[in-house]
Amino acid sequence: MNLKEMDLYELKKTVCALSERKQRNEENVPEELLTTKYAKAYESLCEELKFARGEMVARYNRIIRELYEIMTDDTYGEEPMPETQDPFAWALYLTFKSYINGEWKPYTEVLKLYRDYSQITLEDDPSWKELTERAEAMIKEPGCTEIKQQLILYTVAELERIAKKRSGR
Repeated sequence: MNLKEMDLYELKKTVCALSERKQRNEENVPEELLTTKYAKAYESLCEELKFARGEMVARYNRIIRELYEIMTDDTYGEEPMPETQDPFAWALYLTFKSYINGEWKPYTEVLKLYRDYSQITLEDDPSWKELTERAEAMIKEPGCTEIKQQLILYTVAELERIAKKRSGR
């Protein structure tokens, strides 16, 4: 498992799975066995979890630095360029900007769209058709802001990227 190549969502799932496995071991295996008979495997698990958590913190820090740069540019009147930005930092920027502009409302529909289709495969044509129709309908809703539209489009693009990665393309 190469943590550096995982997207943030996959990395978070990995950290949670490793953490749960460590907790189960600590709850179900006597401490004496963890430090003797199973010491090598347990230490390996702890190291893997430590490295995965460190990678996650490093990614969060990169996103925060990128968000800081985007918001600084915006504050000084320079137009940030989305294609040069980290996608998570850009999505956070759009969310903050909508809040600052008084447009904020939780984008639960966009999050639901992501969750509903997070396991979509490239070969699942009916689901892609349904996803596209849902996204288009959300964009055409009265009161759909530019920020919400960008978040919807980003979400669909991210789902496609994840599906491609999952299929090895």
